[in-house]
Amino acid sequence: MRILLVVLSVLFLASCKTTAVMDQTKYVTIEIPETLYESCPDIKTPPNWETLTNQQVINYIDHLYRVASACKISVNAIKAYEQEAKARIENGI
Repeated sequence: MRILLVVLSVLFLASCKTTAVMDQTKYVTIEIPETLYESCPDIKTPPNWETLTNQQVINYIDHLYRVASACKISVNAIKAYEQEAKARIENGI
């Protein structure tokens, strides 16, 4: 514990003697609205595989395709929101 205090004291005193200009980088957090995440529909429970018919397989694959398409739209909306926010930050808006 004493070693840590000594090291911190030395670093503090050393930093007081320097005249270098500190880099003042500004960090901004982009918060994505929760509504963009909620647009992915839930996946239905698959039918019982033991009694599965061809039509049930077709219907389930169609359901999965529709869910994936809706989620892709949601992900693209999130990406667009992020890009718009980054552009606003870079332009100082």
